[in-house]
Amino acid sequence: MPNIKGDDGALKTIFSNSKIIAVVGHSEKSSRASYQVAKFLQAVGYRGEHLTFVTPKSGFMSSYFESLARNQF
Repeated sequence: MPNIKGDDGALKTIFSNSKIIAVVGHSEKSSRASYQVAKFLQAVGYRGEHLTFVTPKSGFMSSYFESLARNQF
């Protein structure tokens, strides 16, 4: 994948065409960047099956992502 850091057009294309976005390393602590990213995505309209939170350290995945994984494998 090419480096898209600072390329707003590329980021807009990726987010516009993405059907599901996973916030990997999500934290419930509001001081963490992953929390802020998740809140932003929710604020701009990503909800339900289009947004999932993955916290590998605690073994948590949102229920949608778990059901998707069960059905795919």
